[in-house]
Amino acid sequence: MVANAGDFIYIFYGTLEDHARGQVEPKGEFFCKLRDPWMPEIQGLFHKQQIKE
Repeated sequence: MVANAGDFIYIFYGTLEDHARGQVEPKGEFFCKLRDPWMPEIQGLFHKQQIKE
């Protein structure tokens, strides 16, 4: 899934094929307030709890 927001394009990491995942580094996490308890926080990225329009 890809979302366009003005100057930014958001690509959902899980939509990439396996070979492409190693070529793209994540820069941020979105919807962190919905993170499941078993999912660890990724250190070194920005974290957005929710997106407000």
